[in-house]
Amino acid sequence: MGIVSISFPTPSFYQYAAFFVVLLIFYNLILPIIFNFTSFVIRGKRRFFPSIAILNGNIHTPVGEFPCERSWISITPGMWMHNLKNTLRSSLLRKMNLNIKFISLKKINESYSMIINPFGDNFPEENTLLLTSFYKICTYVKDGGFFVCTGGAFFAHQNTKSSEKAEPVIVKMKITGQSLTDTLLFKELGILTSGDGSPNEKNKVEVWQEKEDREYLGNILNDISFVKRFRAMVPTKSYDFIPLVREKNGETFPVVAIPYGSGFFLHFGMLIESEDSNEFRVIANVIDNLIKRKFKIF
Repeated sequence: MGIVSISFPTPSFYQYAAFFVVLLIFYNLILPIIFNFTSFVIRGKRRFFPSIAILNGNIHTPVGEFPCERSWISITPGMWMHNLKNTLRSSLLRKMNLNIKFISLKKINESYSMIINPFGDNFPEENTLLLTSFYKICTYVKDGGFFVCTGGAFFAHQNTKSSEKAEPVIVKMKITGQSLTDTLLFKELGILTSGDGSPNEKNKVEVWQEKEDREYLGNILNDISFVKRFRAMVPTKSYDFIPLVREKNGETFPVVAIPYGSGFFLHFGMLIESEDSNEFRVIANVIDNLIKRKFKIF
């Protein structure tokens, strides 16, 4: 605008019209090309130079915030960092510029190939009424990201700014406890999980992959035949999901990819108790195969 005002101190009607046409062309043709090219560059960077983020449990910074509590998971964020680096470094991926780092929730953006929530079915939520953090995660996935749910069903959240203890996302309690239909995983993504609060909620089950499951991300079980199931997806006809690992009897799906926009939520319905457990090895295999396939689920 400054250049135009200097070049044409007293513009005529036709010069005004020409300037208006140029603006229309810029906003309707040039800007979309720039944005599409930027998006193309970001998608390429995510595929060929993968960057994995692990949520550190804070909204902004540890100062003045309560740390997010882990729920139904024994592995700390630091253990995730250490073991993923060791697991992925042992493969051909060491030749690639693989970057793994901790981030606060406010740092979530489309530059990350994958974001891991290491807090089980708990997660840091800035606004417990508007669920701004959850929908920020949804936007990231919608734009092509992969978000890893490490156990549970987004059953509770942690308002790290004012709440020391985890709180239910949706306050609608049964006499026996929170219903699994009152979770963000069910309300927003349409995914219902196993679990009724009883001891048999955490069963050791036999698992396998059908041929069609291996076509998506390859063999992610290797020699693993049993896992401890915890809030695995219950099969229904109405929900859109991609099975990656099945319970042998077909009762549940311990590992599924849930399409959301251009990306995926990866839900692991397993009890992750140690770094050398079958359950953690399955997750590491999924991440390893995703990177090898340049974050494509075929």
